[in-house]
Amino acid sequence: MDQTIQVPKHFEPRPHQQRAWNIIEHGDENHSRPDFFFLLWSRRAGKDTFSHERILYTGFSEPGNQHVYVGVDNVWIRDNIFNMYIEGRTFWDEYPEDIIEPKDTKREVWFRNNPPGLAPTRIKYVGLKNEKGVLGSGYRDWMISDT
Repeated sequence: MDQTIQVPKHFEPRPHQQRAWNIIEHGDENHSRPDFFFLLWSRRAGKDTFSHERILYTGFSEPGNQHVYVGVDNVWIRDNIFNMYIEGRTFWDEYPEDIIEPKDTKREVWFRNNPPGLAPTRIKYVGLKNEKGVLGSGYRDWMISDT
């Protein structure tokens, strides 16, 4: 029996977020899927939540890659990513417990849905003051959130 997992489970994007998600995922009527993108949205438009949901989705759907999420600083990452609760849930609750493994002390998240022969997907969270720790590494995607 084929089991389908819908992720993220609880994220309900606003219309502008849904349009951006669709363009990033599939392109639009005039362009193919973009290699990079910028979200130039107003304050409180959901840039951080969207970016975080997006990098988690990419980590889940493309096993074996490494990604990096650059936040304002390590305190911001702790408070807005690792300790943030939205309606009583964390970001990690969007994915099955046996697949996602947050490592708060290392500021990393690992996905365990990798096929044999591929390393688990790893998402590394760094503050802007600590970006030198990931330079030169083989990361596939970078999300930079500067609020």
